[in-house]
Amino acid sequence: MNNILSSLLDLGGRSEGYFTLVPAASLGPVRTLGPAQQVRLPARIKQRYQSSSYMRAGVPLRLPTKEAPIWQQKGWAKRGNEYRGSFTAQAQSWTGIITVPFSGMYKAYIQNPPTYKLADTMYQHCFSGSSDYPGYDSIHFHYTPRTLEHAIATVENVLHYAMTGVRI
Repeated sequence: MNNILSSLLDLGGRSEGYFTLVPAASLGPVRTLGPAQQVRLPARIKQRYQSSSYMRAGVPLRLPTKEAPIWQQKGWAKRGNEYRGSFTAQAQSWTGIITVPFSGMYKAYIQNPPTYKLADTMYQHCFSGSSDYPGYDSIHFHYTPRTLEHAIATVENVLHYAMTGVRI
């Protein structure tokens, strides 16, 4: 125990400004879990604070709150192996479906894509009619998306480029 605590306290001078020192008396009642053991503080700490009755207390650790996945934040809903929502670009939205036939594979479909805008881009051939979902166009990915969020972002980037001529 002494070796562990002393190695934690002996940070090679890097502890300056990282820890705050709190008088042990201000911590309230002390509970002892077994026999008390004497802790030897490094000389530089004793010299600086002139007392061995201090305990080190680190800055409170803030854990990130668990957030909903991006696809849920964007309003997409899951039903079975498919996700339904809207692709958005330039304040416009198009109804979309993304299916996951098997893990790691994503197929995207879009209803009434802006073909008049896509015709002027290199992406016009990525959109074609779908027999799986009548009224939707199938979207061919040049690179297979790694995640659902990646699939949504890829389609939205293409739509943004089609609407503005600017790549994201």
